[in-house]
Amino acid sequence: MDSPSQEVLDNITSRFIDATSNECLKIIACGSCARETNMHESDEILLKNIPNKHHLIPDIAHLAHELVDGLLLYAPALGVLKKTIYLCHEC
Repeated sequence: MDSPSQEVLDNITSRFIDATSNECLKIIACGSCARETNMHESDEILLKNIPNKHHLIPDIAHLAHELVDGLLLYAPALGVLKKTIYLCHEC
């Protein structure tokens, strides 16, 4: 059995570096469940395009609720311009 070529080793090393970069390992919070997840396991969507948003409207208002456009969302998950939010793939 021969050892792998230098090209194969370089390819493996490059893929490892790409998979463990700061961008790949970035953690964000879900705007619906507030669970921390890897950025690649979530989607950034427009607030107006949130699916099933009627489930995020509280039936009874509470003083501790911080509503975003009338929705009970985790505010730190909002995008830079406050028009998008990150939602994990499970939500």
